[in-house]
Amino acid sequence: MVTPARPWAAWLGLAVTAVLVGLLLWRPAWPLSSAVPDPDSPQQIGMLLMGKYMIAFEGAGLLILLGIFGAVFLQRPGSHPSDPGREAYVTADKNPVPISKDEL
Repeated sequence: MVTPARPWAAWLGLAVTAVLVGLLLWRPAWPLSSAVPDPDSPQQIGMLLMGKYMIAFEGAGLLILLGIFGAVFLQRPGSHPSDPGREAYVTADKNPVPISKDEL
């Protein structure tokens, strides 16, 4: 695709890349810590999700499932009235109208 914005987008992409690489190279030194993560943290999270927060966890899953079903139900063919002449545009065997003036 060739548009007048293409050179500007390329230069903007290069500038953003240069800034991000510069930030990575010239960042301050990260402080080092000798602390070790708790090896039982996945088990603790699982116990919380299946214990104290089980109702909220199951409720969130149910809401996501209902949202998926609702999206599929709303997008079924025939669920919304459409333009009655839509099929005429799709099935017409005419040649397309030539573009007289292109302002792109």
